[in-house]
Amino acid sequence: MKLSQLLRERPILRGALLAPSVVVFVFCLFNLTAVVDQNTVLGSLRVGVVNQDEGAPVPAGSPVRLADQALALLERQLPLGITAFPDEAAARVALERGEVVAVLLFPTDFSAVALAGAPANARVLNTDHLSVLETQVGRSLPGQLQAALSLVVIGARGQAAAARAAAPVAPP
Repeated sequence: MKLSQLLRERPILRGALLAPSVVVFVFCLFNLTAVVDQNTVLGSLRVGVVNQDEGAPVPAGSPVRLADQALALLERQLPLGITAFPDEAAARVALERGEVVAVLLFPTDFSAVALAGAPANARVLNTDHLSVLETQVGRSLPGQLQAALSLVVIGARGQAAAARAAAPVAPP
């Protein structure tokens, strides 16, 4: 027997096939037309951070940790939460599990290298196995991190130069 013949001969079969189809259609319609609050979605996302920066000495006093300053700036700019990890291995596990959308890695010599004038050596780890939104947010982080690091490093270099200029010069 063909399906069309079965549907004509047995009206209960029509209802059994039609009712679930209507329910699925209604739920799909609501899901596709619902307005998603992006701030709520972004606020639930987390960025992992491994901050091993030991800081760099400056003439004016205590060591400066540029990674801390960059993270504070990123926290003000981004609607994402930040989760600290003790090491890269733990952060990679969280990234693979989908607990974070990306991981920022600051090595121990980050501040010293940045203040010395060399390119900052922070890294961003991403993954493509997350949802489209999470992947896009993770991919946008390197640019935002670069902007924050540039601001922090330029400010710190300016402060260090001002401190050196204000320091008394030893007589010859």
